Parts: sequence; C-alpha cells; structure tokens
Amino acid sequence: MTVRNNNNIKIIIICIVLLVLSAFFILSTRGRKSDNSTIKPIERPASVAHLQDLNISPKIPIYRVGQKLHFKIVKEVNFSGDIHNAELTFMIPENIPERQRVSNIKITPEPQKIVKRPDGNYAVIYLPNPKGSIFIIVEGDIQVRTYNLNIAQKINKNIDGVLSAEEKASYLQEEPKIEVNSKLIKHTAQKIIPTATNDVDTVKNIFDYVFNRLRYNYDDINKDKGALLALTSGTGVCEEFSKLFTALCRAKGIPARIRKGFELPFIFDDSDDIKNGHAWVEVYFDKYGWVTFDPTNKIDDNIRIKMQEKNIFPYDFMSELIQNRTYLISDTGTINLKAEGDGDMTSKISGIYYSVNY
Repeated sequence: MTVRNNNNIKIIIICIVLLVLSAFFILSTRGRKSDNSTIKPIERPASVAHLQDLNISPKIPIYRVGQKLHFKIVKEVNFSGDIHNAELTFMIPENIPERQRVSNIKITPEPQKIVKRPDGNYAVIYLPNPKGSIFIIVEGDIQVRTYNLNIAQKINKNIDGVLSAEEKASYLQEEPKIEVNSKLIKHTAQKIIPTATNDVDTVKNIFDYVFNRLRYNYDDINKDKGALLALTSGTGVCEEFSKLFTALCRAKGIPARIRKGFELPFIFDDSDDIKNGHAWVEVYFDKYGWVTFDPTNKIDDNIRIKMQEKNIFPYDFMSELIQNRTYLISDTGTINLKAEGDGDMTSKISGIYYSVNY
C-alpha cells in the first residue's frame, strides 16, 4: 500500500508541474504575440459638420497674402564685465519656396559671414571688447504666404526636395524638450493616438489629440516646459503645443520640426511686449515637402462641447478657422552668444516695425 500511495503522489506532483508549465507557456506566448503584433491602421472618418454649423466665421487675415512689406527688427544686446571678444549668431529671414520671398536684406553692423544651416541662414558678427548696449538691425522687403495642407494638396508636388536618410533621421530623433524616447510619449503615440492608413491622416489624428489634451495657459509664457511636461500638465502656450505635436509625430516615425517667427502684421507695444511672436510645426511628407501645421489654440470649452456634439474634428475646425495665418520665418529674439573673458551678455528684441510697399 505504501508503494502504491507513493506512486500516486508522484503522479499527482508530475501532473501539477505539467499544468504549471503549460499555463506559463500559454501566458508567455500570448505576451509575445501582443508585443510583436502590428498596429492596424484605421481609416480616418470625415467631419460631418463645419464652421457654419457653429456660427463661427474664419479669421480674416489683416495681412494680404503676397503683399509686399518692408520690415525692421531691432535686437538689443547688453554686455557687462570684462569681455574681450564676442561672437553673435542669429537667424536671418531668407527665401523659402511657397512661404516667403525676401529681398534687399540689410544687417547693421554688417556680419563677417553668413552660415547656411539645415534650418536656415545665420549671420555671424564678431565684436572686440564690447561694452554696454549694442543694437543689431535686420531689415528688408518681404512677401509672405502660408504652405498649409490645403495648398500643398493643390500644388501636389514636393516643393522642398527629397530628404536623405540621414536628414530624415535627424527629424525623428530626441532633442531637448522634445522627449521622443519618453515611455509616456511613446505610449501615447502608439496606444492612444490612432495610426491612420496614410501619414497625412495620422498627423491629423495627432493634431486632434494635442487640441483635446492641452489648454492654453498665459501663465506658461516663457517657461518652455517641453513636450513631456506639456503632456502631463495639460497646459502650455505655442512652444508646448508645438513641441508636443512634434514629439508625437516623431514617435510615430513622421519627420517634424519647430518653426518660429512673427505673425503679420507685426504688433509691438509700449510695454516692450511682442504680441505675435509664435512657434508652430512643419511636418515632412515625401509627396509635399514641409507642410505647416499650427496646433496652438485658445478655444474655450463651450466651443469644444459644440464641436463634439456636431462631430467636428479639431483639425478640420482649426484648418477652416485659421488656415490663412501668415508668418515671417525668423528668430524671435534668440541670439547665440559666445565670448572670451569674465562677464555676462543678454539679448532681446527691442523693436519690430513694418511699412506697406505698394
């Protein structure tokens, strides 16, 4: 009897071990299938209503597209302490297809060289033993238009040229305040925002998410919170809207970059406050080149509720409302300062002006 009982116990133990191993195998297999599963693209539905259903009129631009203006941007640089040599580098407006035509550029003091970078042209000025305040004036003539998705689809060709694999990779990588490698950014991009059957509709889905996630908060001006903090806090200004939008595009494998400039016409008041310095996003499509998307919005909750009731998607709403915004692409006050010696330097835009050329 003892031998038979021992054999029964052994059989029971073996069965239990086999059951445990089988369960583990099934669970681990399911986990692997889930991890390796591809995300099935979803067709993006069309909005069933438009602005007229909300009794809202599109913004009428004050600046007429293609109108020629003369502009002048005054930058103030302040030096303190014992600085022997200073090198000032800043972006200058340039010709960009379908966005802006620039002519008669004049920079005072005259720069020693102009450097071409992937994001634009930069002037470099060397100053020996600078003291006190120095003013840099950038002026010229401009004609500005916008290259949004509607216009890109009408032109229907890549106006910017094909990006190399290396260039594409540079617009997919993480940068300071654009935390593409954050687990939360990746999770949001892959699990929360639908991947559409084409990149254009995927970008529209990203636009909708940023619109619904963030609220404009004037207290965030000049804080430069970055994409991740914007996502977790749910608030920001144009910098946060644009950086979160860019990070989510990159996390989905779509090249994107930040653009900065000034809405036309320029607004500068006695409080030394530039009212229309702005940041927005350009997204690269093989078919169209760099296309403008401006996710920043100050839409109140009442309008958001009406949009949801009428099934108006945020991208469609915003593209109708502000698609004609025009911006001079330029830096908005940032000057890269390098120097020898012991001292400090600060810079700001102290004036921005325009006149109409007929």
